[in-house]
Amino acid sequence: MSLVTKEKPETIQDRKSKNRQDDDLENLKVTFLNVVFIGENLITSGDDGFLYLWENQRIMRRIFAHEGEILALHCNSKLGLMVSGGMEGIVTLWRLNTE
Repeated sequence: MSLVTKEKPETIQDRKSKNRQDDDLENLKVTFLNVVFIGENLITSGDDGFLYLWENQRIMRRIFAHEGEILALHCNSKLGLMVSGGMEGIVTLWRLNTE
């Protein structure tokens, strides 16, 4: 599963630099504030501004989403959409890609 959002090219570049691959996702120190279930998968949001994609009880990927805490997270799997809201006052609409 992956998440896709449509933004301006310079914003995408900013996020790519923040989406660095972590060598050790299991030793993160983050407080998870929201949880959504999508089938057998799980997405959590943390106080660090990242979305975490889980599979089989392990974090598989993290995606930078907001500056600061992510205070709201909701998913509509029938429409294939998810929305996140950050402390900075930005709401982002995500398209769920389950391919």
